[in-house]
Amino acid sequence: MTSFLSLPARVVVDPVESVPTAVASRRWLWPLLILCLTSAFSGVAFASRFDAQAAVLSSLAQTGELETITDHDLAEKIVRSQHLAVVSGVAKGVFVMPFFVFLIAAAVKFASWLIGRKTKFVQLFTGVSVAFLPIALANLLFGICALAQLSIPLEAAKTLLPSSLGALIHVHSPKLGRLLAGVDFFNLWTVGLLGLGYAEASGMKKGRALIFVLILYVCFVGVFMVGLPAMAGAHPGGGPHGGPH
Repeated sequence: MTSFLSLPARVVVDPVESVPTAVASRRWLWPLLILCLTSAFSGVAFASRFDAQAAVLSSLAQTGELETITDHDLAEKIVRSQHLAVVSGVAKGVFVMPFFVFLIAAAVKFASWLIGRKTKFVQLFTGVSVAFLPIALANLLFGICALAQLSIPLEAAKTLLPSSLGALIHVHSPKLGRLLAGVDFFNLWTVGLLGLGYAEASGMKKGRALIFVLILYVCFVGVFMVGLPAMAGAHPGGGPHGGPH
């Protein structure tokens, strides 16, 4: 329990010392558990304030079913939508976030192999888990912000915790909006911590490790937040944190 409470504080106060120590000792369990719990909390908090009725009515209006649906069926759809939001929030914390951490660690492992750096996967997994503590903080703040609302429309979820340039600067270009969304305070904080963790896991100098991880993040933004959404005609996203983002 002491590690559960003290590790996040040490990462914030003294990341240069605490992150390499955590990676070297492979202390991934508490950071990952914190990430899962805060992610589930943010999802459930959002679901408890989610305006399911407005979302269902909007969806039915778009499909043309609004004029023909009965009041009983409409009420059932609203209840199912609310329950689905709760289940999705819990599932994100229990299943999605651990899998996402695993994928990020695997991607860093592959990138390390490409540049000829030998690394142990468990250390990279620990580094990613520790580096995601800022994302856990973002989830916690998002959940608190959600609970402070009486009702949250689905489209307002992305601006509930404005931590990126995309949320602060409104542009007409969807691609530019997605690019600005990648300049996110919590994501860049995570990149910095991951750079420190990667330096410990790979033996690379801290400065070079930070540049290496930053390049990987730029590639991530370019592919998953700009390129693929543009091909799919999606709207700007807000990065890996923040409840239902």
